[in-house]
Amino acid sequence: MAGGRGSRLRPLTDHVPKPLVRVGGVPLAEATIRRLVLQGFQRVWLSVHYRARDIEDHFGDGTDLGIEIGYLREREPLGTVGAVSLLPEEQRACVLVINGDLITAIDFGAFVDTHLSSGACATLGVVNHVSELPYGVVQESTGRLIGIDEKPIREDLISAGVAVLSQEAVAEVPKGEHFDMPDLLGSLVDAGEHVAVARLDDYWLDIGTPSALGRGRADHDLADDAQ
Repeated sequence: MAGGRGSRLRPLTDHVPKPLVRVGGVPLAEATIRRLVLQGFQRVWLSVHYRARDIEDHFGDGTDLGIEIGYLREREPLGTVGAVSLLPEEQRACVLVINGDLITAIDFGAFVDTHLSSGACATLGVVNHVSELPYGVVQESTGRLIGIDEKPIREDLISAGVAVLSQEAVAEVPKGEHFDMPDLLGSLVDAGEHVAVARLDDYWLDIGTPSALGRGRADHDLADDAQ
């Protein structure tokens, strides 16, 4: 999924689409594609809208990376899964959907295998997120103080921006309409379909903000120094 505007990274993304923002000298989407190549994937489709020409000029048909690359051209932004409806019919049997703004060491092949072995209609990749609430959390009952939990730490499972969709799940994405992954997965759950969750323990970072971009670049520098 490479069609978003990346508004939270402005002004950087005023001139560069977010999937081409560089970390360690390599564009985000290219790093993911290179990982897919190493793991044996043979075809990638990039959904494009904002600054689509920049992305297509950079990747071309994928020959330089050793993979076949096609493009799903969104006339209007189609959300985080809507562009899947633009896939050719013969490419819909099992679709790995990846956000184009991730830095990750995920074994995508193993992730797809987990989905296939589960028999699920769709599988959502999730990662553990730890956060600290910077306040004292008050417990009270009928106006009486029960206790104060100072700056509690909480852990949550959050979407990793990767999912595998069966052909049946892809068929539920409305053709050419704005549609987000939570809408699709929620509709499948409501219909009684098996939607699996797979915990991903590999390095993962969503580059959605300048602070996240700075962290990603710092992590990459540390990794280079350790080699």
